[in-house]
Amino acid sequence: MLLSSNETPPHYDSTAPGGLFRSSESRRPWWLRFTFWWLCFVTAALVFLLLQVQWLNVELQQQNDTIEKLQIQVQTKQQDQIQQLTQQVQKNQSYTIFQMGITLTLLTGLITMFHMTTHLRNYAQPIIQRKVLVILWMTPIYSVTSCVSLLVPAVDGYLMVIKDFYEAYVIYNFLAFLILVLGKGDRAAAVQVLAQHASKLPAPTRWLRSYYDPPPEVSDTAKANAVLTECQILCLQFVLIRPLTALIHLVLSLVQDEEVEMTWWQYLISPSFLVSMMMNVSVFFAFRGLLKFYHACEHDLQWLQPFAKFMSIKGVVFLTFWQGLLISILVQMQKSGDDDNTSAIIQNGNTTNIVPVDDSDIMTPQEHATQIQNVLICLEMLFFSIAHWCVFPWEEWQPNYRDTQREAMATPGFGIRDFVSDMSDIVEQTRRRRKARRLTSQEEESGEYDDYETEKDGTGDSTTLSSIPQDLTLRQRSVGERDVDDNEMI
Repeated sequence: MLLSSNETPPHYDSTAPGGLFRSSESRRPWWLRFTFWWLCFVTAALVFLLLQVQWLNVELQQQNDTIEKLQIQVQTKQQDQIQQLTQQVQKNQSYTIFQMGITLTLLTGLITMFHMTTHLRNYAQPIIQRKVLVILWMTPIYSVTSCVSLLVPAVDGYLMVIKDFYEAYVIYNFLAFLILVLGKGDRAAAVQVLAQHASKLPAPTRWLRSYYDPPPEVSDTAKANAVLTECQILCLQFVLIRPLTALIHLVLSLVQDEEVEMTWWQYLISPSFLVSMMMNVSVFFAFRGLLKFYHACEHDLQWLQPFAKFMSIKGVVFLTFWQGLLISILVQMQKSGDDDNTSAIIQNGNTTNIVPVDDSDIMTPQEHATQIQNVLICLEMLFFSIAHWCVFPWEEWQPNYRDTQREAMATPGFGIRDFVSDMSDIVEQTRRRRKARRLTSQEEESGEYDDYETEKDGTGDSTTLSSIPQDLTLRQRSVGERDVDDNEMI
């Protein structure tokens, strides 16, 4: 390429971006080039930093995943160890509970069997003592069924039916026992005894009037017969209804899903609540019949101590029922507390640390409550067998026992009643003496005292200075006369 004479030759510029040769006018300033290269460097640095941050995030996520896996492995091992330890502790506790239940059951059986043999060796009144033997079987039956429930928890519901059946049978036998004792084995004689104080008998219930033959208005004997019939009917309905409710409750427990939780109003309309209400109403009427008979012949059977016998029988049922209810409530409260703690963990977002545990071999709260209840029943039956030994002695059915009962009550003991009686006599005697002295001093001061004769106290009783010991002697004499009258009545 040829240049004209007026053109200037180009200068060589190796750094020119547009080519090797640029004119001098096309050169860029140094600061612009510096800015350009500085921006390129900053961009490259930012890209490098972003890549580094992304790589660090990936590494951090991998480390977190590794840590979580290690945590889960550690928690799983800990849960396995805790589960094994819990199972071992429960197994040891179960062995201890089994041994305790078997030991208590054997002791209860031995005491009851020995008690029964004392009655059989002294079978003076077979008709009455046969009822006593039926009652004494209650403690070993309760103890044996509870012990079997400890060993085989699956049969607990069926054994509860046996308990309920025998409970109803014992309640009616206790009423029959009292009737036989009152009439010396003859119901007609018991009616005649009640007819002797027919005016004090409570009126028979009207809605059972169709069962009264003859009507209670005819005579005192008819009224006594109506009252006795009412007591028998009220106890007999319990014998019929109690086994029925026990069977219905067993069927409901078999078909009902225990995992389904009901609200309180759903429970009020459930069959279980209706069955419980029916059972409680039946128990109420049975107790009413027993209490009515007790008040009707309280003085005639005072030597027998019927109230202590009744409490030793019904205490078994009452104690086991309310005790089981209380244990169930406490276990349910503990379960609710554990559920609340689990819910709090979930709400805090720590669900990743929750490891599922195989609790198939661990007892549920209901099973734990049942086990505690059965152990306590075995223990309580031992004490009730001792109580039955005290309130159902074989000596009651020996000849002349009623005549010697009052003397037996005076045997050595604490004598609290005698102490209270003596203290009341001393206080009364001191009060009278002080009152007489005060009045004597007043008479001497007024100069009108001659020979003080009598003084009327607030109750209208006359008291003299010389008659204070005589009053005490007369009081003791009247008490002795009442004792003689009571012995003659018995």
